[in-house]
Amino acid sequence: MQRAQLDMKAWLGGDFDTVISLRSQRMRPKSRKELKETIDMWRGFIATEKPQARILEAEIIGLRGRVKKEVFVQSGGDWSTTYDHWVFEHGDWYLDDADRTK
Repeated sequence: MQRAQLDMKAWLGGDFDTVISLRSQRMRPKSRKELKETIDMWRGFIATEKPQARILEAEIIGLRGRVKKEVFVQSGGDWSTTYDHWVFEHGDWYLDDADRTK
């Protein structure tokens, strides 16, 4: 739960070095070009949509976790529920799939 809160706070605050460090190997950008494109996309989204988020609950089963959160974006005009999927690897928890609908 602490790493999920850290990830959300870092992403909303534009601390993308922290955000990337909390991603699983599978989710990390594979090249400098991909990293730059990803960060540019995130910055644009944050500037345009002014997202807000809050964690509702976390569930851990074995080496997998699921964090339920509510997210608000300007264009949607309402809160929606999404789920982040986390995995335990290399001795810690890492985000492995973000903003799923279940």
